Amino acid sequence: MKRNQNVQQHSTNFLPYPQPELPWTRIIEHKHFQADATLQMPRTIITREIPDQWQRDKTPYYPIGDNTNMALFRRYEALAAHETRVSFGGRLAEYRYYDMHQVIGSAMAKARKLLEGDRDEAAA
Repeated sequence: MKRNQNVQQHSTNFLPYPQPELPWTRIIEHKHFQADATLQMPRTIITREIPDQWQRDKTPYYPIGDNTNMALFRRYEALAAHETRVSFGGRLAEYRYYDMHQVIGSAMAKARKLLEGDRDEAAA
């Protein structure tokens, strides 16, 4: 429990933190899920999401853009460029963190390019 009234200094319930130097990927301030009366409480509760190390049987959380992972992504990206019957998209295919509105925008742009027959542009 934090003594501050508002830890995140805004009115949203969570903020993503995709920076590789931080151990957490998002902070949730729970009172922002509740009615306005809870916003005036003198204390607040936050949760820091700290993902586990990836293992084959676990679901990945967010892309971590360190040198090792980016080099691996570039290798996958080069392999994917040779595929002619599949199109990759979304967070893991582009290896970047997206909020939902960004995912939708990216998917719509990719679909538009694919429907226009421009596979090379859709891959970008």
